[in-house]
Amino acid sequence: MYVPKAYQMKDWEMILEFIEQNSFGILISNSNTLTATHLPFLVKTNGNEIYLYSHMAKANPQWKELSGEALIIFNGPQSYITPTWYAEKEVPTWDYVTAHLYGEFQLVPDTDEILDILNRTINNYEAESSNAWKMNEVSEEYINQLLKRIVGFRIRVTHWEAAWKLHQDYSLETKNNVIRALELRGDDNSKQLAELMKKVNGINSASI
Repeated sequence: MYVPKAYQMKDWEMILEFIEQNSFGILISNSNTLTATHLPFLVKTNGNEIYLYSHMAKANPQWKELSGEALIIFNGPQSYITPTWYAEKEVPTWDYVTAHLYGEFQLVPDTDEILDILNRTINNYEAESSNAWKMNEVSEEYINQLLKRIVGFRIRVTHWEAAWKLHQDYSLETKNNVIRALELRGDDNSKQLAELMKKVNGINSASI
């Protein structure tokens, strides 16, 4: 991925937090043909090792074709930016946050480990619910049938790239103008983008 130097994000802890908040990724492979599947992912670190865990329908042919390197893309908030917000004369642009993780695809053959992936996925997304759903709310027979219809896998991450295009190379006045305009929109996407702009550019809300 081409990333201008000003927009390169090198802080793994920030990228990890970003992935955990935007964990519905795109798995891309290019074995026999270029294929993509949209999936929820869990991140697990073990020392210097980074793994992504997920599952897909057994009917999906992608898992059979995967060999070698895979690419997983995680996208975050993004927006068109109009130059009417700028302090300088400029042209429109687009601000966005994305992380590309590359790694080795590994099938998980053990059903207990697949069940663990499912439980951790459910617990992750049910965590904020006051009435969280648990896997034990369905019968063992149902779970056994489900396990026959899915495949679990992990990606051992070998390297990653991240682009955080958040007006780092613009004047403070323009940054503040863009942040204010995004916040005034009021939608979640714009507010999240504004918060990331403040974080990356070291801008305090009180100073805007």
